[in-house]
Amino acid sequence: MRNTTVKKRSPFKKLVSSITAALTAAVMLTGAVPDVNAASVDLGHTLSAQAHVQNIGWMEEDISLPLDIDLRTGKTTGDQYRNVRVGTTGRSLRLESLTVGIGGISKKYGGIMVDAHVSHIGWQGYKTAPCGSSVTVGTTGRCLAIEAFRIKLYGKIAEFYDVEYSVHSAGIGWGHTRKNGQVAGTVGEGRRSEAIYIRIFPKK
Repeated sequence: MRNTTVKKRSPFKKLVSSITAALTAAVMLTGAVPDVNAASVDLGHTLSAQAHVQNIGWMEEDISLPLDIDLRTGKTTGDQYRNVRVGTTGRSLRLESLTVGIGGISKKYGGIMVDAHVSHIGWQGYKTAPCGSSVTVGTTGRCLAIEAFRIKLYGKIAEFYDVEYSVHSAGIGWGHTRKNGQVAGTVGEGRRSEAIYIRIFPKK
């Protein structure tokens, strides 16, 4: 007799399945989409980032997709938390420019703001990208390293989500995780950033 193992679904997947089933039933019965907010249902946004690195140029874009459930099979793809990582580690290459964007939803939800501290320049000032677009900070063609970042959300998406990020700095490695406009990286030490990790996740 063969032993069989039943895989249990995680509580989160059960919750999402229940919500999805309830919404589907409501639509079928009433013909209207119920009014929900981001705290109960994922907005369906994506998070993307792309890095311009010394001696390489623009690297491949990293995109994090929303969690999706196939109602027929129960299989899930994507992630509840949007997270991306770009740049290099262990190669002593400076991160010179970064492009970040939130996609998949309307600009009416707000967007993301990014500021970079660049060697020999200092803070460039926040640059804004409404949802559905992207923003680029840093420089290209000037051999200047980004040393630190500040990132925050604004508008409706900021009411339901936080953004956190960590920088891999020369001589240090991965630094402390910061969020919602805090400084990640170093300032005044002349240390290049080499990589960055960014995550958007629901507020608790």
